[in-house]
Amino acid sequence: MQVFFYSLDNQNNKVSFNTAYKREDNKIVFEDKSIENTVIYLYIYKDKLILERKGSVEMKISFIENKSIPSYYKNQLGLEFDFIAKCHKLSITENRIDIEYDMILDNDLLSSHKIWIIMR
Repeated sequence: MQVFFYSLDNQNNKVSFNTAYKREDNKIVFEDKSIENTVIYLYIYKDKLILERKGSVEMKISFIENKSIPSYYKNQLGLEFDFIAKCHKLSITENRIDIEYDMILDNDLLSSHKIWIIMR
């Protein structure tokens, strides 16, 4: 089984890759091909998604449509910050996840993101 990961932000930065994934109950696990030594964990609930990266990059974002939720980012170079993820769209189906959110830092809009995750 393959996962296709696509991300696009408002500055036209794009990330896309595909890799094998494992599914266990409500958890999907796959290698983050955009960063060495990093794994992505998706925890899927009825109206909530938690995206966690572990390894060279440590990140945790919870998405609930129309909610703003504290999140964090940390990398191996020492960049570390807390931010707010304001989720505008969260669509979860059996084989696809669509997310649209704003990254807010110190009450300012830092960037807007769209993520598509397709499982085949």
